[in-house]
Amino acid sequence: MMLRRRFTLIELLVVIAIIAILAAMLLPALSQAREKARAISCVSNEKQLELGLLMYADDNHENLPPYADHNCSGGRKSWYNLLEPYVPDDKVRRCPSSSSSCGIGVNYGHIARCAAGRPLADIKVPSSVMDLCDSTWGLVYCRVCWPNGPRAGEETNRVPMDRHNTSVNVGLCDGHVESVQAVKLIPGG
Repeated sequence: MMLRRRFTLIELLVVIAIIAILAAMLLPALSQAREKARAISCVSNEKQLELGLLMYADDNHENLPPYADHNCSGGRKSWYNLLEPYVPDDKVRRCPSSSSSCGIGVNYGHIARCAAGRPLADIKVPSSVMDLCDSTWGLVYCRVCWPNGPRAGEETNRVPMDRHNTSVNVGLCDGHVESVQAVKLIPGG
């Protein structure tokens, strides 16, 4: 008669402990991979908005959209409402890592301050001028907007958000999107 060998309780506990250690080692890597995927999705969203901005400018005498258009029929429209014909998916204006409904904002200092929308011809080096970035609001104030700091009375709470491991996804006026270290953008950072 043959006897079957069974696992002892100690052997079973050792196997469970090894599995738990391996799982604990893998979870941070999975979390980092998930955040990297969100950052890539955010870049894709900003790229679509960048293309929408350029298409809007192409249809509007080479002017970027204003932050808010008060002369539209039907009332006030914000910059992202003005892009609806070009970027119809409302989810595109939101960063996947953001908990707010508007996770991507327009740069007030360079782009949105003009009531009629800033002419593209006024932007001398489009590859170095930010027009979109990660934000909690639809409007962004940052160190790039005010190299010497904001003027008295201007808000500074609507700043770029470093959601992606201390980086901010930034869309530039030439249509490309890149990741920038947050300390280069955030006032006082």
